[in-house]
Amino acid sequence: MSGGRHNSNGRTLCLSRSVATHLAVSCDEPGGPEGLAEKRGFDSHPLLQNVFPSGRKAITHTLRLLGLKRWHLVGIPEWSSHCVISAVGHVATPVPMNVITQYGVKIDALIVYEQWGWPFSSETSLEQFKGIPIIHDRVYSVDMNTLYPIEIFSLSKALGFMAGGLIWMDGRFLTFDKGLNPKLKGWFVENLLSQAMKREYRERILTLNTVRDSSWPEWMQSPNIAPAFVPMFRGLSRIELQREKTFVEGSEVYHFNWSGDPVNTQYAECLMVPNRRI
Repeated sequence: MSGGRHNSNGRTLCLSRSVATHLAVSCDEPGGPEGLAEKRGFDSHPLLQNVFPSGRKAITHTLRLLGLKRWHLVGIPEWSSHCVISAVGHVATPVPMNVITQYGVKIDALIVYEQWGWPFSSETSLEQFKGIPIIHDRVYSVDMNTLYPIEIFSLSKALGFMAGGLIWMDGRFLTFDKGLNPKLKGWFVENLLSQAMKREYRERILTLNTVRDSSWPEWMQSPNIAPAFVPMFRGLSRIELQREKTFVEGSEVYHFNWSGDPVNTQYAECLMVPNRRI
């Protein structure tokens, strides 16, 4: 949803034979991140009937379920992609977070996202929005341990599928009642989505450990974090970042929120580098 359309392996998003093979459910690699993956609670098993056409459609459907209309204001991250803006715009009126905080705009719902798969800092300012629905857009996250009342998962962002989104609401994954997704039907016959997420989670932790930067803020140092992309070269100019981009396949120049707080943000440009094995 927020950010460019890349998967964690930097490939074009499609459910190719190679991707399907990579996401097969064999999970017998011993040691290391295996224990972490077990502790994180990969025990929810979304089925094909739980898959919405996309994360974008899942956001729009959630807003409708909440009873929002055009005159309702929905807070979104200030560097949201067109996907998020249009998803909200189908139902209500999106308002960037920096406008909300600067002018004290009263909103009816809020969408926050785990940028590139990085979870929030343990200390955020979300408490001030207590009383309104908060939709946690998990975007690239593959941690299936549900933490929030309303969550959106994107299968295209998280695993490189050509389609698919999930809604966690009311303590369960909601059912999409307008037909099963034919593009994903074959894969779901032979695989468990939760196991594919678990495998990707382990792979990301392994690769992140090879590039972890001691200069990152404390909230980014947790051993449980498994992002799809890593922010690098903070502080370089746009011209310098564009030059670095030519040397890193699958990278893009984007703004990253270094505060880990979706409300009091500290965005700065950097190079978004795929968290993959080199």
